[in-house]
Amino acid sequence: MNLTEKVERDLNEFKIIEKSLDILPKVLKENLNRVKTIKEAMENLTEYERNILKRICIDKIPPKSLEKEFGCTFKKIYLDKNKALNKLIKLMYGTDNI
Repeated sequence: MNLTEKVERDLNEFKIIEKSLDILPKVLKENLNRVKTIKEAMENLTEYERNILKRICIDKIPPKSLEKEFGCTFKKIYLDKNKALNKLIKLMYGTDNI
């Protein structure tokens, strides 16, 4: 791509880029608030609960693959994940929202 093509592309995308810059501070603030809420709630979980949620929900490891790591059955890991997730929801949004 030569410079003329590059500048033409940039000019064509200018409005999109400009609009995205206008909303960027709002989006960043919302995302920072979400991260803060999640971190604060996660701190109130046990280490085991945090690890289960991290490995399954964040790292996307299937519960079946975690049997050896956690030393328990798939069913227990699955149930513990759901229990930890419900606890996290209560911590983040209160008990009335479940």
